[in-house]
Amino acid sequence: MGRLFLAVMVLFSCFVAGCSDRAATGSGDWAYSFVRWQGDSYRVTEESVSAAEIGKKLGEVERFSDDENFSASGRSTWSNAYPAGTEFFEISGHSSNDAIAVKVEKDAETAYVKLVRK
Repeated sequence: MGRLFLAVMVLFSCFVAGCSDRAATGSGDWAYSFVRWQGDSYRVTEESVSAAEIGKKLGEVERFSDDENFSASGRSTWSNAYPAGTEFFEISGHSSNDAIAVKVEKDAETAYVKLVRK
């Protein structure tokens, strides 16, 4: 009787683990939102950047992924926060090694959000 109970519990545990949405997709909660560019991660902040501070375009997000198991080549540009095509720029007075700005549409207007290198 004890072995039967143990076997049923093992099967039940396997069934529950197999039905888990998180286990099936590999996605979950990231520690923070970011853009990965030139092998470095730039963390999204709550800080806005004025249009007057925006410098030259540095690039754009090539790929979006919210899958924590996603693996891109080292120099690939991707984000867990912004869709493909999102443009990012240098910020006047800041090295792009330290911070960049992402262009977003907010309330039907263009805004810029500061990202800092992690």
